[in-house]
Amino acid sequence: LDAQLPPACRTGAGDADALAGWLPRALVAAEDARFFEHPGYDLAEMMAALQHNAQQGGGTWRGGSTLTQQLAKLAFTGDDRSATRKLRELLYAVEMERTLGKPRILQLYLALAPWGDGVCGASRAAQVYLGKPAGKLGPVSSAWLVSLLRNPDAQLAAWAQERQIDRDRLRQIVNGLRPMAPAQRELALTQLEDWTP
Repeated sequence: LDAQLPPACRTGAGDADALAGWLPRALVAAEDARFFEHPGYDLAEMMAALQHNAQQGGGTWRGGSTLTQQLAKLAFTGDDRSATRKLRELLYAVEMERTLGKPRILQLYLALAPWGDGVCGASRAAQVYLGKPAGKLGPVSSAWLVSLLRNPDAQLAAWAQERQIDRDRLRQIVNGLRPMAPAQRELALTQLEDWTP
């Protein structure tokens, strides 16, 4: 696996710090709410994405990939838009689920994900953007960090130019955090109103 990765991502793939605390929960809430329930692919989400994309006719594109499929894309298949690549991604995802298990898949994804501006992996991103270890991030800062994954360079540019963050997206992620006590959620949602990176 290591040989397949970009050079910036070849270290830290076993970093357990990113699995501690709120960050992995925020990742699941943001990217794959049914992560612990599916076998590497989410048929319902894939069908919903196909239907949405057919209706849009080339407008806004919706992805249907699970975190496991996204890891397969990062590590093995690349990101061309061919049916062959998508099939390979699906097959890799099923095999990774069978051989690695959910905690290791989360750990690898967090270690390899591109966080923009050449930053690879959650531990490095937490240090660069928030000045803290990944395992020490709170719910709101974890939600913000994983919110960058949709388009990190564009979001970081918007923050640098306008000092704006997508509070609606952060609210959605915080509301999806599991497990979280109601009082913790209420506190996090209150903190989110004034929070800045």
